[in-house]
Amino acid sequence: LVTVRGVDDDESDGDQSYRIVLGADNGTTDSGYRGLDPSDVVLQNTDDDSAGFNISAVSRDTEEYGQQASFTIWLKSQPSDNVTITLKSSDESEGSVSPDNHTFTSLNWNSHKRFTVTGVDDQINDGRQQLTIILSGDNATGDLAYRDVDPADVVVYNQDNEAASIVLSPSTSSTNRLEVNESGSESTLRVRLSRP
Repeated sequence: LVTVRGVDDDESDGDQSYRIVLGADNGTTDSGYRGLDPSDVVLQNTDDDSAGFNISAVSRDTEEYGQQASFTIWLKSQPSDNVTITLKSSDESEGSVSPDNHTFTSLNWNSHKRFTVTGVDDQINDGRQQLTIILSGDNATGDLAYRDVDPADVVVYNQDNEAASIVLSPSTSSTNRLEVNESGSESTLRVRLSRP
């Protein structure tokens, strides 16, 4: 009984055919078997790796006062050539991403690369805003399994820090009142918005 066991190579290289080479016994005293070369056995090792990108969940919302969020990316299989991805924000007025590119190699392909999204203050009372970190794959890599594979984009939310209010000048507190009388006197009250 001969047992053949497949070997995992971490590469997305498809199903691979190979053969078990059988040789003749030239030293046997049985003349019927001496020099008889049995046929080689052809086998196929089924690949269990696929090209693609693992992307973690975003750690939290960003906030306009600079609060950051992060996520990580790593490859699903070992590439045969460098694979470079690029990243950009769909709305730089709400958030930016750093770094804006990264190259995965055959050595660091399964190391989780962290990317940071920083909230941007837009001085507008616009509530919680969605932005997308747009990821682009590598259209020039020599690894055909990874060429033009587009990673999924990442959705991030930026929390607003502006509170809308109406500002009166002078203020109309109980100790600072505007007064007019029945004889027709006038007072001026200025009204403005706290934010656009």
